[in-house]
Amino acid sequence: MEIEDINDNIVGHLENGVLTINEGIKTLNIQYISWITRKYIEKVILPLSLKEIEEGCFKGCSALEEVIIPNNVNKIGKSAFEGCGSLKKVVLSKTIEEIPIECFRYCESLKHIIIPDSVKKMEYGAFFNTDLEYLYLSKNIDELDIDTIRNVQRLILLKKNMTNNVWNKLKDRRLNRGENRGTYFREIVYIDNKEKPKTRRPLEQEDIKNRESLENIVIEGVDSIGPFTLAECQNLKKVVIGKEVKCIDIGAFASCPNLESVVIISDKLEYVGDYAFEDCKKLQQIVFKSDMTQIGYQAFCGCESLRYVDMQGIELGSIGEGCFKGCKNLEAVFMPDTLKVIGKESFKDCSELISIRIPKGVKIIGESAFENCCLSHKTTEIPQQKQDGEVEMIETDIPDLPVFITIPKTVTEIGERAFKGCKHLMYVHAELGSQLQEIKKGTFEGCEKLEAIDMPSNLKIIGDRAFYNCNSLGQIELPNGCEQVGDQAFLGCSNLRLVLTNGEIKHFANSFEDTNIANLDDLKLSKYKKIADESFEVITKPKSPVINFAEIKKVLTKERSIGHRND
Repeated sequence: MEIEDINDNIVGHLENGVLTINEGIKTLNIQYISWITRKYIEKVILPLSLKEIEEGCFKGCSALEEVIIPNNVNKIGKSAFEGCGSLKKVVLSKTIEEIPIECFRYCESLKHIIIPDSVKKMEYGAFFNTDLEYLYLSKNIDELDIDTIRNVQRLILLKKNMTNNVWNKLKDRRLNRGENRGTYFREIVYIDNKEKPKTRRPLEQEDIKNRESLENIVIEGVDSIGPFTLAECQNLKKVVIGKEVKCIDIGAFASCPNLESVVIISDKLEYVGDYAFEDCKKLQQIVFKSDMTQIGYQAFCGCESLRYVDMQGIELGSIGEGCFKGCKNLEAVFMPDTLKVIGKESFKDCSELISIRIPKGVKIIGESAFENCCLSHKTTEIPQQKQDGEVEMIETDIPDLPVFITIPKTVTEIGERAFKGCKHLMYVHAELGSQLQEIKKGTFEGCEKLEAIDMPSNLKIIGDRAFYNCNSLGQIELPNGCEQVGDQAFLGCSNLRLVLTNGEIKHFANSFEDTNIANLDDLKLSKYKKIADESFEVITKPKSPVINFAEIKKVLTKERSIGHRND
């Protein structure tokens, strides 16, 4: 079928759902073709000669799923793609400077889009009534109508590149969003490219052909995989990362529902960006090579079939926030000795995680880092990588030992709820000379099998609800310098009968409610805030420690913490 423009000139042809615009066309406007014809357009192929897409050009093309706009196009008219309800993939020209009024309005299937650095202005309602999960914002934008980003789930940007005018608009809308103000973006994600390796030959969205049928891909001849390049490839099952790849950028493989295997051949891979493999629900394994330095925010979040992660031997300094959050079948994680920071919610809701070893150099364990993890022992399989990069599973028997976590002496901060809900955790040991001074709010809340904790020697504060409902905890020893026990810190510890201390606790209001501690009369109440109708026994200068961790260590063959890989 031949397609004519508003001046009755033939500009292309439509065949099997693909609209091909003729080479030589510089300005395109087909807004007057019939609505009956429009509904059959599923894909558009635009010529390199094209300079401008005029107002309303593809408006109402309800079956249109994909469009790649050539880099010679420097202008797009308002409402150009309005009402393209099936549109899933858009690659914008890198020379356009403006996203006009209502350009992608009612593109309800559009989940992510990258705004090129050439764009300086985004006008009213450009993405109104879409359901964008990611909007990667141009770093050079200096004019933005706030309604442009209505309903965006995550706004991804480099804060340092924002003008004060734009940044203040974004910040105010985020802070002031409420139930009666409409729905704007839920989350701002700041990208810091300081550690991102410099690359010259990226694989980009426009390089991928036949996305719908692509099942396997070997990525060679490039040194990076660009933002969202292979995101939402519905049939992609296996990826081989070639020898030259240094960088997997933001969202590169996000939401590939059938991706099962990623084989990393490259010894140069340094950087896995934010959301890189998010929601790849069938991904089962990942083994990194030696040059890795950064794994980004929620890089593997929601990978429900992921069973193990091996990071040993790499130069990784931090695990990004939410990196493995919601990987509900993850059983084993092997962390590198170079690790300094375990980010917020890194392993939250990994309900089958049976083994962790916190490396000795770690300084910060983030908020909710291991919240709702299983932390128990059982027979499992561990990965062994072959020379060709493929991985085979070797069954190993993890003995039925007490579930034991060692907090290295280098740790200076453990975030709130870091181990909350770890229902099989039995023992916690702080290394001699520990620098930790505070156990924060809810850190071990709901650890139902926790029997003993060796408190850090420099501990000063136990936060609110720190051991709430640890109903297997029988006795504790507070170090000399402990000054404060927070509200409800031991509430619900129904088996707690003995508290030992050499120091003077200045505040413990409601700390020991619902325990079996007695002998309130033995306290010097003038120095304390009284607990209404509650009490506990204080024994000063105990002759021996409450918990003999040396004996526990003997039980733990090879003196290893949970999940330390068998030699």
